[in-house]
Amino acid sequence: MRTLSITRIKRIIGCAGKMTIFVEDPDNGDWMIKIPNSEGDGVEECRCRLAGMLKNGATVTYQIPESATKIVVTAGRFFCDCYLLPVGKENVSLTGRNRLQPNKGNPFMFDRET
Repeated sequence: MRTLSITRIKRIIGCAGKMTIFVEDPDNGDWMIKIPNSEGDGVEECRCRLAGMLKNGATVTYQIPESATKIVVTAGRFFCDCYLLPVGKENVSLTGRNRLQPNKGNPFMFDRET
């Protein structure tokens, strides 16, 4: 097992909402979440387990497997973002924030290096 830390950058955009964090768990997941597929032309279902909630400006830490794992974030019942973690033993730290996109509900999105 390795440790995943997620920090939600504090912003006024989407400040009242809590984000729900799910970790892919094909064997014991209780939730089936529809996420965009890797080709970007449809959706696929991902079996996940609930990891916890992420408040504005907070950092949370979870135990995740060393295998390749998807981290899914939702706002209520709406999909926000999915991050694919590669196979590894090292601990992982991610950051993200709610983006100003009123037509999409100002979703939480992980910061990605460009």
